[in-house]
Amino acid sequence: FGVKTYIIGNGTKIIDQYPKEGISLTVKDYVILVTNDNNKKIPNFVGLSINEAKTLLAYLDLSYEIDGNGYVKEQSISVDTVITDDLVIKLVCEDYYIKK
Repeated sequence: FGVKTYIIGNGTKIIDQYPKEGISLTVKDYVILVTNDNNKKIPNFVGLSINEAKTLLAYLDLSYEIDGNGYVKEQSISVDTVITDDLVIKLVCEDYYIKK
């Protein structure tokens, strides 16, 4: 179908999702699935729009700073780093994301 999917945690059950049931999706949309695992890890934010990144950050309950507008081109914390309460990620954005 082409919809991007982000899975938060490595649990055995899905306990929450975005968007909620009944919402229509297009191929440009994305789905967030939250599992019952408490060991959340940093995903790859590069290429996401600011709005997509903010939604994912909210589901991760992660503190953040955003520099710029548009799409994420850099992130300050490596993918798969375990999220802790004191972690703050900085996302650097630009108007257009060009895949390298």
